[in-house]
Amino acid sequence: MVGNVTITALPAGGTVGSTDPFPSVQSSNTVKITATQMRTFVLNSSATFAIGTGAAATTIAGTGAFNLTLTTNSGASNQGTITIANGANGNITIDPDGTGVVSLAGTTTGTGSITSSSSSGGIGYSTGAGGTVTQATSKSTTVALNAVTGTIVMNGASLSAATVVAFTFTNTSIAATDMVVINHSSVGTLSGYSFAVTPGAGTSTVSVRNNTAGALAEAIVLQFAIIKSVTG
Repeated sequence: MVGNVTITALPAGGTVGSTDPFPSVQSSNTVKITATQMRTFVLNSSATFAIGTGAAATTIAGTGAFNLTLTTNSGASNQGTITIANGANGNITIDPDGTGVVSLAGTTTGTGSITSSSSSGGIGYSTGAGGTVTQATSKSTTVALNAVTGTIVMNGASLSAATVVAFTFTNTSIAATDMVVINHSSVGTLSGYSFAVTPGAGTSTVSVRNNTAGALAEAIVLQFAIIKSVTG
């Protein structure tokens, strides 16, 4: 049948499918459900299932004081789930199956906190967020890399004892209110240097000091990460 289908009665535990006495749901059909007794509704097609009048907000709610879970493959055990816990202060749990991940595209904002209970995962950047740039000519030469995390390979020119050199780090990912964290990750005399960063809009000034008693001519590798921040 092509057109609108209205279901006004369905026994508890009933199923609407290709073998039931109701019309099968085809991609050109609209199905309107008005029964309060329905338990399971099966769309035997790949059609989009739309709800609401199109003229006002729509709410999807479970019946009774129970959790509401969204899953796939008829609820098989090896599927990801989204579960809304019933009751006041209930959690919303997004649980991918196995090694699956929760991927959020675009900017995500919130009024609460973001925490992790993982002893190994933590909170940070994933592959694709970083980059590497090598400083040319001297230790005061400007470097440019538009990434929120990555490495800077400094020039190997000599830096005298107890001397500070500064270079400009151009990066469109940096806002003036951000924190740019820099560590000496490899190459050269570890603990022989100290660093300071002054961020600006799309740039920062990185100062490097040789803390030893002698000159150092090392192409040290710096690892950086930008932490987005505000002043109020």
